[in-house]
Amino acid sequence: MAFRNYKPAFMSEGEMVGGGFEVSSFNDAVYQMKRLDFCWITIARNREMGKLNVVRWKLDSVEAELRYDADKMDRERSSTFITRLDALNKKIRNADFKFTLYKVKYYSGDDEHLLHQAYNHFFYTLLLEKEVLLREVQQESGKGSKYKSVDDDDMMD
Repeated sequence: MAFRNYKPAFMSEGEMVGGGFEVSSFNDAVYQMKRLDFCWITIARNREMGKLNVVRWKLDSVEAELRYDADKMDRERSSTFITRLDALNKKIRNADFKFTLYKVKYYSGDDEHLLHQAYNHFFYTLLLEKEVLLREVQQESGKGSKYKSVDDDDMMD
């Protein structure tokens, strides 16, 4: 092929591999981090407005983005991210089921707002717990913030 040994201007000679250049034609990492950032912003805004169902579905989107990384870390580092995520998801599903059951069976009329308050508090707590866990997965997988020591010499005076 005529382009096999073509060297783009931005590449140095040290980047040659096996007689040719290997350049990634697509890197999804940047796009994944942008999707995660958008999800975190949406989650924060909707949590502040009390739209817990939107928060729940956005957390599921974050989980879909990070689940592969969590599984990989579980296998390589003996962590328990997947087990903890599955347990939280089960608690969230059970909370929905129990809320509907109690609402139909026990509450009606004036007492119903008390059930909603208790449910919202419990549901909010579960969602917050899931968010913290997903942020931990993101951080541990290297897709979160990068921290720097305050002792580094390259800080500006």
